[in-house]
Amino acid sequence: MIRVLRLAACWLLLVACGFAQPTEKAATVATGVAPIFAQPSEGSEQVTQVLYGDEISVLDRQGEWLKVVVPAQYRTPQGYPGWVRAKFLSPHSENYPQRMVTVAYPTVSLRTGPSVDAPVVERVYLASRLPVASEKTLEGEKWYGIAREDGPLWVRATQVTQEKPLQPGQGARLVDLARKFEGTPYLWGGMTSKGIDCSGFMYTIYRTHGITLPRDADQQFEVGLAVEKNELMPGDMVFFGQPGDITHVGMYAGDGRFVHASGGSGVIESVLFQGWYLQNYRGARRALEKSGNEPRTLRPATL
Repeated sequence: MIRVLRLAACWLLLVACGFAQPTEKAATVATGVAPIFAQPSEGSEQVTQVLYGDEISVLDRQGEWLKVVVPAQYRTPQGYPGWVRAKFLSPHSENYPQRMVTVAYPTVSLRTGPSVDAPVVERVYLASRLPVASEKTLEGEKWYGIAREDGPLWVRATQVTQEKPLQPGQGARLVDLARKFEGTPYLWGGMTSKGIDCSGFMYTIYRTHGITLPRDADQQFEVGLAVEKNELMPGDMVFFGQPGDITHVGMYAGDGRFVHASGGSGVIESVLFQGWYLQNYRGARRALEKSGNEPRTLRPATL
């Protein structure tokens, strides 16, 4: 709730300063992960992170800091507001290829050549979107050349995927991917296997499978189909908090258990209807639906 209030104040400031209108410049995240802060200071709250290849709208500059919104992470209709260091971004290029693949593992290496012996230049993380410029098959293994201004980097084709929404009943695939994060430390605003928070966990898992959710738990609670306790299926999101104040989210794993990024323990699997989770359970949402094979973006209907 504190983060919601701070971000609301941040967005009001953007409007007051005249930056809420679409006059921004486009940039692209040029590093594996970049932190977004509430204020132009690393001592302020980290509100979210952005992944390699994400597009950013730049609204203003203050020294080495850029005031931005992240269009793909819904907090306001324009995107997620905050501040990022300029060194993490590069000007958006319209010359990049339109073909995209998405990182399908918690951590993947981008190399100087199509070989496991080639030096690693960048580590990228689950749900990062990579523009494919070329492909090669060497010794029976396919590699993709990822477009970059100073020449392509290479990733194994087996480590990336084409985003394609799952259908109802296929949620166990979401759970299998979520379990690969077990032991990942909790990090407020985190989005990667280096550190992740509860809603960032849901965001990256679903985005890898072609469904882009809002970034924060309270707005994730506002999308999808409401599900009763006795109808829960693997992959459904389960929510906790007080009435009108959603503070935690996880993924139902079946057999009365769920996977989540716990503030005290990191990514773990817990019993759902027991102790604090039973007392503070607020409901569940299902984002999987029969809607074709094209990637989907879910937005709160009330905002």
